[in-house]
Amino acid sequence: MSATDNWEERLAQAAEQLEQGQNARAISTLQLDDQQFDDDGRAWRIRGMAHFGLHNYEAAESALEHASLLIPLEPFAQCRLAECYLRARRHEPAAAIYEYLSTRSGLCGAVVEIVARGLIRVRKEQLAATFGLSAFTQNDDSPELSDAMRRLNFRNDRVLPYADRAYRLQPENLSYRVSYTRHLVAEKRHSDAVAIVSDIDIDRVRNIPLLYQLQSLFKQLGQTESVEHCAARLKQRGYEISSSWRPPKGSI
Repeated sequence: MSATDNWEERLAQAAEQLEQGQNARAISTLQLDDQQFDDDGRAWRIRGMAHFGLHNYEAAESALEHASLLIPLEPFAQCRLAECYLRARRHEPAAAIYEYLSTRSGLCGAVVEIVARGLIRVRKEQLAATFGLSAFTQNDDSPELSDAMRRLNFRNDRVLPYADRAYRLQPENLSYRVSYTRHLVAEKRHSDAVAIVSDIDIDRVRNIPLLYQLQSLFKQLGQTESVEHCAARLKQRGYEISSSWRPPKGSI
């Protein structure tokens, strides 16, 4: 195997380790003293992102800045660099990154949320609102967008169509179903909300936060029997977690 092939293999290995959250291993896989490291922006990017994952923000900033001189950084890496600037109280370069990203189209929902929050942090609230709504409208095929809009404090009537779309795209996804129901309740559409959650098999739900959310929704909807069912299931899940019990296949 040639030196180039070996380097590419190590790059791929480090990228996989980074993807799996093995940040320290990703850093050690790509040694700084390797003669191919200095001129490879991909290596600097991986190193920067790994340092960020380890909360070494100064090292992450340095590595990501170096990477940006060698290769174009993708939006997510740019967001990480902007976060490093904010933590170092360098608001102007952070603002420049967020403002640039707000001009980009086709950003995924996660990046849209980060950019919108970043714009708010650098006191560009109006731009954050304009950009967020525009981006969400352009990318309304992403089921996660409704939750992102809710976390960014968009009005419920703005979020509801996206929550509805997420539910229609993946009706089997309990998180989307609960989110949609929550927005229906906020709009006082109680009969529609009941129709969405009435056929959920509570005994198959294993996710404890979702069980608590369901219990709260049923309480708001006046479904006393379902509230008690959720309480019983939560008690059972507590037992299952504290014992050696293992879930059957097909559980939610």
